[in-house]
Amino acid sequence: YSTYLGGSANEIGWAIFADAAGNAYLTGETNSTDFPVSTGAFDTSYNGGGTDAFVTKLNSGGRIVYSTYLGYSDSDGGYAITADSESRASVTGRFGSNGVMQLDAAGSSAVALLSHANFQSGYAVGAGIAAGPGDDLFVLAYAPYGGLPMTPRVFSASANDVWLARIGEVYQISGRLTERSGQPVAGLNVIASSGHISTTTASGYYTLTVPAGTYTITPSAGLFWTQSSRTVTVPPDVGGQD
Repeated sequence: YSTYLGGSANEIGWAIFADAAGNAYLTGETNSTDFPVSTGAFDTSYNGGGTDAFVTKLNSGGRIVYSTYLGYSDSDGGYAITADSESRASVTGRFGSNGVMQLDAAGSSAVALLSHANFQSGYAVGAGIAAGPGDDLFVLAYAPYGGLPMTPRVFSASANDVWLARIGEVYQISGRLTERSGQPVAGLNVIASSGHISTTTASGYYTLTVPAGTYTITPSAGLFWTQSSRTVTVPPDVGGQD
């Protein structure tokens, strides 16, 4: 088969992955408000900011299985993609403050597997991704200013290096920011001590996706908080909740 894929504006396809069944997973960037998305997809509306990333899955005959935008209000793009044994597509690039996003097999929900302030500022961008043993993900990023988290055994810690990470089991730290009146605080960055970042929704909720460890969670400066920060350890203790 052979086909075009796009809307009425501009698209760039950056990466493709084919699974054993002949399904093709595509990612790239678009600024079309009418890019072909599927019913029930994770994000069916263009988010602005220059470009949105997109993820499209085609079956072995070239028909769309699902197609979705993947973006925020910044300029976003998907630059590498893979799929695991459960047909979950994982894409790396830049999606707001997120460097890796994973879609479920139906393309109807997504979770951030790697978030860091450097992706939002443009100081880092994902460039390569592969699924390995146990569906662990191996991610390659361009990080010209350094700053991304590192384990103790590293080859280099200087700027202008590539950055490699193996992502295994991850955890989510969730919470809500409100005013004293109980009204939600929307659009505010919440930052973990590792540099992971999340922005509160219209309802004031945030979700940080992090590997195991202990983190100090702090809302953005400039406002007075009755609890200026809190420390959370994941996985939690036997009680199941911090």
